[in-house]
Amino acid sequence: MSPPLRAQTRPLPEAAVLQGLPPVRKVSAAEVAARISGGPRLVVLDDDPTGTQTVADVPVLTSWTVEDLRWALRQDSAACALHAASVADLERLAVIHEAVAVPLVLHGASGLPVEELHGALARGVVKVNVNAELRRAYLEAIRVTLPSALPGSDVVSLWAAGRDAVRDAALEVIGRLSTRPEGADA
Repeated sequence: MSPPLRAQTRPLPEAAVLQGLPPVRKVSAAEVAARISGGPRLVVLDDDPTGTQTVADVPVLTSWTVEDLRWALRQDSAACALHAASVADLERLAVIHEAVAVPLVLHGASGLPVEELHGALARGVVKVNVNAELRRAYLEAIRVTLPSALPGSDVVSLWAAGRDAVRDAALEVIGRLSTRPEGADA
């Protein structure tokens, strides 16, 4: 029987780490491009224009007119990004949802009131990004766990605390979005 992970002093062999996982399936860029070509489109609503610095070949719109959206969705890309001062403009979301038959993603949903999130879900949003809540939970768990992990260099328990905090925060957000509060705007 091997010692617990925290007692291991040498790196684990790659085979031990990957044991029980399915084999890696290599996918070429050409295969990915072929699969998304002509496939479903995605509209990402973002209140922070810096997010588009990490994507390529995606139309980025700063206006939300129906004509602009139609143009962007005719482009040869799997998604288009829209920027707005507020991603929770429910009236505008309703117009977009009626005008284009594509799933909407709400980027920058962290901190939005649950009523606005439910309103967005009722208007065609199928995914919300809540990175700030998850990051805050992770960093708080690390802050609390780090002092006790340092003496024995028990980084596994440190990572586990962060992982568990992210899981709990994600489940809390999912719970808020799964149950519609009374009087929520639909």
